[in-house]
Amino acid sequence: MTGALWRLTVFTIVGALGTFALLMVFAELRFQPASSYQAEFTNASGVQKGDFVRVAGVEVGKVKNVTVRPDNLATVEFSAEDSVVLTEDTRVLIRWDNIIGGRFIELLDSGSAASAGLSPGAVIPADRTEPALDLDALIGGFRPLFRAMDPEQVNTLSGQWVCCTSR
Repeated sequence: MTGALWRLTVFTIVGALGTFALLMVFAELRFQPASSYQAEFTNASGVQKGDFVRVAGVEVGKVKNVTVRPDNLATVEFSAEDSVVLTEDTRVLIRWDNIIGGRFIELLDSGSAASAGLSPGAVIPADRTEPALDLDALIGGFRPLFRAMDPEQVNTLSGQWVCCTSR
């Protein structure tokens, strides 16, 4: 009976540790100290609470909140680990994360050593931010071209574009 109880105890502890590890991975828990910042965007469509903040592809924080102000600027509040130093030259960009419209925030630094660091809670103005590429506007820009072409020409152009981009 003692051996069975010992094995059950070991099994329970290993199972609890495994469950905790899975929870940490899938719940994306972070235990590093982080600071909050805000960035102003002219267009923050698609950015949602919980989206990642990355530096060179490494996840360093998350989006905390997205609000639209009366002057039609979007304010994105995000956190960044304290090991990430944001400066007055830091640029904040919205990037496409996946093909179904997910976004993430990318932090770019110019690398200038002369730039002063930003204090937690600082607001990064719209002139140092860049919204994601608006695919609707891009595709809509081709509408006059497609209207001027007959259907055969559109098919030929589409076929050549698909052929050349699939290589």
